[in-house]
Amino acid sequence: MNFFSYIVDRDFGFAPNPFYGFCTLANCKPRTRKSAKVGDKIFGLAGKKYRGDGGHRLIYAMEVTEILTFENYFNDKRFKLKKPTIKSHPKRQFGDNIYYQDSLNRYVQLDSHHSFPNAITHTGNRDHDTQVDKVLISDNFVYYGNNAILLPNNLLDNVIANKNITVKRHHKNRFHSDFISELEKYWQTLPRGIYGNPNEWK
Repeated sequence: MNFFSYIVDRDFGFAPNPFYGFCTLANCKPRTRKSAKVGDKIFGLAGKKYRGDGGHRLIYAMEVTEILTFENYFNDKRFKLKKPTIKSHPKRQFGDNIYYQDSLNRYVQLDSHHSFPNAITHTGNRDHDTQVDKVLISDNFVYYGNNAILLPNNLLDNVIANKNITVKRHHKNRFHSDFISELEKYWQTLPRGIYGNPNEWK
């Protein structure tokens, strides 16, 4: 079991997407999606603009309970509501189930948060997202969003992925065994479910 921590600097309810019974990480964070395995825990920490009083905060935490390919994710009926509908409630607008493969095994991108307006494919986002064919899924998670909670002091020195917030794409997943025990204890104290809306929803 590994723990991952990283900075969430764009919280739209897209990556992660905590809705319809599952927290999913299907886009962005290719290094995390490549490395994470079932049973691993992921902590998403608030970026600078989401910290309010300046303290380091937890936006979400999830245990990876399942991993699917993009194609399997797209075709799984459990995740039908995570396919985006742009002119709808934000929960549907920011759906993350946006990739399937055509007859030539090329990835097709739905009209979504990662495409250009009018359903024009954003090839940069498509290629970045699909470089790792893994969708991380959790039915054991907590999402705080705009109600992100302060991290306890005993975790701050080690869990923050990038203290200077200069490199936002990378995660941290190498921790001393004693600190992993502290992270596990903290994980066990957290509730489960959704306790706020994404920070970017107005």
